[in-house]
Amino acid sequence: YTTLFRSSVASEMYGAYVSIKAGKAYESASAERNEVRFKGHIPETKGVVAAGGADVFVFGQAAEPVNLPERLSVIDNRAVLSNVTGGSKLYDLYGGRVATLPNPLPTELSAIGNTIEIEGSTLDAYSGVRVIAAGYAASAGGKVTVENNRISISGSTLHSSAGQLVAAGVADAPGEHSVSGNVVQLRDATVEGTIYGGFFVTGRIYEGVGIDAGNRIEASGVNRIGSAGGFDTLVLTLSDVNVESPVLALEEPLDLTGRTIRLTASELKDPDARYDCVLAPEITGFTADTMVYEGTLVDYEFEADILSEDAGDMLSVGRARPLLNANAKTLSEVRLGTAAFVAQGAEFVADEGMRAIDEALKYGDRQVFGA
Repeated sequence: YTTLFRSSVASEMYGAYVSIKAGKAYESASAERNEVRFKGHIPETKGVVAAGGADVFVFGQAAEPVNLPERLSVIDNRAVLSNVTGGSKLYDLYGGRVATLPNPLPTELSAIGNTIEIEGSTLDAYSGVRVIAAGYAASAGGKVTVENNRISISGSTLHSSAGQLVAAGVADAPGEHSVSGNVVQLRDATVEGTIYGGFFVTGRIYEGVGIDAGNRIEASGVNRIGSAGGFDTLVLTLSDVNVESPVLALEEPLDLTGRTIRLTASELKDPDARYDCVLAPEITGFTADTMVYEGTLVDYEFEADILSEDAGDMLSVGRARPLLNANAKTLSEVRLGTAAFVAQGAEFVADEGMRAIDEALKYGDRQVFGA
């Protein structure tokens, strides 16, 4: 792998790069398990940075299709930004990037299992639109597969001026394409721009629509982003900080139509408090089927609602009562049964004592009761 510390990248940089030229006979080619890592202050990158890259480029019509590879792929490549300090400017960043553009070639492209990890870092705004994509595949003629790519952003701030696209999986292909299993994970992150699990390019690389099916966004802690799309599942992990601040705050409206929110939590200090999940200028498409509650030892029965506040719509939840799973139920039932037995006995003694007093008073007797 390649590690850069306090360095400036003047042009494009790859952990590994496969370039197929005309006239070469390859059945398939791939860039796999490569890594690029940034640490410290990075003054500026002038071109694309990718852990793994592959392309086929044909000048004019010189090459016959028989000389082109049937398959081209980038698999399990990893780009890491660790403790990159403020003042750092980064151009486009990819985990794996594969393309045959601008030629309409039949080569099948795959970007699978590529990762971008950004931790404890601050990126300044770039003059143009920045693209951060874990897996990217672009073709004008062949099938494109973009699956199981991941972006993780924790304890980091990504500034933007002209715009910023952060997408786990990106397909830039007018023909057959599959984009699924891609995930963006956020923890205590601020991203000025749009977050997508799956993304389909319709114009320039940063112009397009989200692909919801099979892709997801996960968030924990307190996060702020511009907008979110390209997901059918939003996974939110609650913690005590969410009594005061939402897990995910958006600057643009959020449509939950046809989407699911999976809510998880563990070791909450006050499980009876209300917890803020999502804040947005407007939240639409929310139904009783939107929320799915999950847990490890105890699953809580929550009541969810959306309240209109000055800052926008707040989706929050509160527990009604605990539900015990099969593993915890036996011990709890024994304790509850014992408590019920003791309470019943005490009630019996109290009732008999009061009955004796009543009987005595009927005959005018005075009795002294003492302990």
